Amino acid sequence: MRYNAGMNSLNVRQETPLEKAFSFTPDDLAQNRQGDLSAAQVDRLRRSAGQIALIVLAIIGALGILTILSAQPSTDEVPLLLLCLIVPALFTLAVSVGLTEIAISPRVVSKRSGQVHLAFGLTPPVPPLEAEQARKARRFRFGWMGSYSMIVGDQEFVLTREQYESLHPGLYANVYFVPTIHKVVAVEVVDEDFARATHLRRATEPAAPQPLLPDDTEDTLRA
Repeated sequence: MRYNAGMNSLNVRQETPLEKAFSFTPDDLAQNRQGDLSAAQVDRLRRSAGQIALIVLAIIGALGILTILSAQPSTDEVPLLLLCLIVPALFTLAVSVGLTEIAISPRVVSKRSGQVHLAFGLTPPVPPLEAEQARKARRFRFGWMGSYSMIVGDQEFVLTREQYESLHPGLYANVYFVPTIHKVVAVEVVDEDFARATHLRRATEPAAPQPLLPDDTEDTLRA
């Protein structure tokens, strides 16, 4: 079997950890930079919403079957039982599939640029937030135990573990997300040395002069 040596000259591009974790391609990112969702991203969001809905509906259906088998409702109670199952099922479809369709119908994305702060559960973000940034980010909305999150600017995003581990705290990045459902669709690293550069800049800044204490006098300082 002959081997075509020319194949070695082809450059095979490998998927980066960020692309794998957030499920985007360079073509997707190019469209996100223009403020648009790509067709592939729309399909992925729809598929993800559908999978979540199917899982929840399967759980509701299983609970309904177990209830019927264990409680053995009468003929008059069956319609009420079905109503109790249909209502949460419709709510699940509305929240997962319905909201997703509403969010992606404009085919637009929002962008936040800034330093990446990562947090797990209720632990403080790393690196620490500035006072004004901490006030605007409102972490209490997503700060439940066991969750992974990322804060960029005044926005906080819930992450999966894979997404969390693909990022490094302190880097400077552009985050593209669907504004209505706050879903991150792409992350573009601008400067990985941003945190180190910020630390060095702060270390070299002259310290602010300290005010004199009430008991301090010029004579005491001269002595």
